[in-house]
Amino acid sequence: MAESDVDPSAHTIDELTDEIESIDDSEALESIYEAESESQDRKGAKEAIESRLEELDSATDSEETNDSIEETQEAIERSLEGIEESGDDEETVSSIVELQKHLREHTPELINRPLDGVIEVNRTDDGWRAIAEFVERRAVPDTQDILGRYEVLLDADGRIHSYRRLDRYRRGDTTPVE
Repeated sequence: MAESDVDPSAHTIDELTDEIESIDDSEALESIYEAESESQDRKGAKEAIESRLEELDSATDSEETNDSIEETQEAIERSLEGIEESGDDEETVSSIVELQKHLREHTPELINRPLDGVIEVNRTDDGWRAIAEFVERRAVPDTQDILGRYEVLLDADGRIHSYRRLDRYRRGDTTPVE
């Protein structure tokens, strides 16, 4: 049976729990979760699916941690290659709107995460400082997504010089950020 063919309404909660243990695709599990929510909406079934999603996310987080240094180095090298190739022909970033477009285009590859949004942009003495949020781990429901808030420093021409993660939090967290 293919992962996408699992119909939660055709299984008891125990059978569904056994069935999803062999599924390693988060998207397939999210689809099963949605199907369960739309059909029988059993709390135990949804908890089993959420538990399996968390197991996959934990395994993914461990793998990502092991690979993160290497991926970061590769992303920096790609970014530097792009800067070297562009040379003096690169347009200067003269407005916040241009900078925001530039960040949307270049930071997801550099940070290796999907960009959720640019939430702050400031001009500095040396160029630009931006704060952007990236989805570090998707979850069901999306209010449980883990977001990372990153500071990105750019020169006056919009070339990225550095970035760092400031913090991580759940999307649905309403605690004020200082």
